[in-house]
Amino acid sequence: MRHLKYIFSAFLFSHYISAQNDSLAIKVQLPDIRIEILRPLPSGEILSDVNGFQIAAGRKTNLVRLDGRTADLTSGLYRQALSKVAGISIWENDGSGIQTSIATRGLSPNRSWEFNMRQDGADISAETFGYPEAYYTPPLEAVERIDITRGAASLAYGPQFGGAINYVLRKAQAGSPLRFESSQTLGSFGTFNSWQSFSGSKGKFFWTSWLHHRNSNGWRDNSRYFTRTGFISLGYAFRPNLRIEANTTLFNMQSQQPGGLFDEELNSNPLKSHRPRNWISTPWNMAGISLQHEVSKDWNYELKLFGNISERNSVGFVNQLQIPDTINSITKEYNTRQLDRDFYRNGGIEFRNLFRWRMKDREQTLSAGVRAYLGETERLNGGKGSSGNDYNMRVKEDYQRNLNYQTQNLAIFAEQLLQLGGGFTITPGARLEYLLNNSNGRITAGTTIPEASKTRIIPLLGISSSWKKSEKLEVYGNISQAYRPVTFAELTPSALTESIDPDLRDSKGFNSEFGLRGQIAAEASTLPYLIYDVNAFILRYENRIGVLNNLRTNIGNSESRGVEAYLEFRPLAIAGQRFGMADFSVFVSGTSMRAEYLDWKDKAADRSGKKVEYAPDLIL
Repeated sequence: MRHLKYIFSAFLFSHYISAQNDSLAIKVQLPDIRIEILRPLPSGEILSDVNGFQIAAGRKTNLVRLDGRTADLTSGLYRQALSKVAGISIWENDGSGIQTSIATRGLSPNRSWEFNMRQDGADISAETFGYPEAYYTPPLEAVERIDITRGAASLAYGPQFGGAINYVLRKAQAGSPLRFESSQTLGSFGTFNSWQSFSGSKGKFFWTSWLHHRNSNGWRDNSRYFTRTGFISLGYAFRPNLRIEANTTLFNMQSQQPGGLFDEELNSNPLKSHRPRNWISTPWNMAGISLQHEVSKDWNYELKLFGNISERNSVGFVNQLQIPDTINSITKEYNTRQLDRDFYRNGGIEFRNLFRWRMKDREQTLSAGVRAYLGETERLNGGKGSSGNDYNMRVKEDYQRNLNYQTQNLAIFAEQLLQLGGGFTITPGARLEYLLNNSNGRITAGTTIPEASKTRIIPLLGISSSWKKSEKLEVYGNISQAYRPVTFAELTPSALTESIDPDLRDSKGFNSEFGLRGQIAAEASTLPYLIYDVNAFILRYENRIGVLNNLRTNIGNSESRGVEAYLEFRPLAIAGQRFGMADFSVFVSGTSMRAEYLDWKDKAADRSGKKVEYAPDLIL
């Protein structure tokens, strides 16, 4: 509004001079005026048919843009950020969005391990195949948007059953030599959130950097935490169509782990905790280089190298609940705590191409590429640690369990978007995975496991299609195969009494969906007053892995069926953008599903027809 005052004053001044003396000419040099128009953000957005190097036509997708009007970014509230994504199930297992635990369609939300989790297209999980848990999540202040693709993402990204989530970070604005942002937030329970960002561009160089810190005492006893994240990205544009960018992300988190309650105690007072000495920390270090080249209007490619050198460390009193964590009457100290450590060393390279060609005067698009990945995990369990209260990873006696796992992966993939005319598209796709796993080490001080190696070649096929009449209506559907390799934990006995089935197989299955989506706008408005996306889905999950009679094996098959729906209504948009309030809206986002076991291996305790764990009937 203050800019409008300058314009209005200049207008009156010019008319005043003209009225006093028509022959008098006065030149007035006004300062540059920048007018920013805040339009309402689109809601219920989906990915474009060709999103970067990914083909998304005919698939259930979501594009979630983030700013201060869509979610409380300073508190890491992913439940707010993803509130308009139908069917998202969220575990809030920490105080402030330190780690996301999300899932869809009856899958386990445990640290989002059923999703392929990425940041700017690079893996961020501990080990993509053997331990796909995401201990790192970028702070929401750094995220420009979140791209979500359901199960059909298995062709472009490989595992898992849930699909793919890609956090796209904010970039430097072109033509701005320096941009600085700072935000300091105070909250209850001693919460403090700090965010600083520096970015800019000069000539052919561009850069982005930010620092984030958050700490709190937590709303529950013994739940203190802090998290610190730093990010630097440096880029150079050789030409407008050729650019290279290097980045690194440094993250560390320490979180006190409350617990020690029986069910009746938790129900009577969930703020209570009997475990004051349990901690977890996850130093996470990632780096990457990407090269993007638009060779011609018919061929673009992206070469991306990425690596992850990270840890998961925990120290705590982990005895059964019946044993209180109290001072030992003999030693006059607390009992020693158990130490567990994981070290992750992995990296990969992806080469993605986008080819465009014409058939019957219609543009056709082919996305194809290759991926190579190497991973190594060292797992140390059962170390004897200190008897103190603080986070302390000094070991007094050697670890009882010392295991080493290696992964080698090579994949080729291709998807062809065919424009058939009349609004019809069809996209067949295929992916071929080569996977080699090795494991060795000891599970107790005197018991080693034989070195094991497993190789498999996994083909995946899929097809999607859509018919789009206009922005008002699109009919879409797809079916894609998916798989989930046996994880490291499932390859290793958790106790001497447990054994591993030598015929243990990878999980496999498929995702399928059929839906209608679109948006309807009044003639007087460019904004839609009704946005909708309603679809039915089936997720088949075969060879699920579990423990039967102390044998880790494939326990059976399950299937999730349901309906996901998103509806948004903007009543003021019907009359046009009057009063600047067309962004007032009412929406409903939810899913109704039935997830059950189709068959069960143990006929003595048959769970066929029973509900699958972690699968709510209704999310609204």
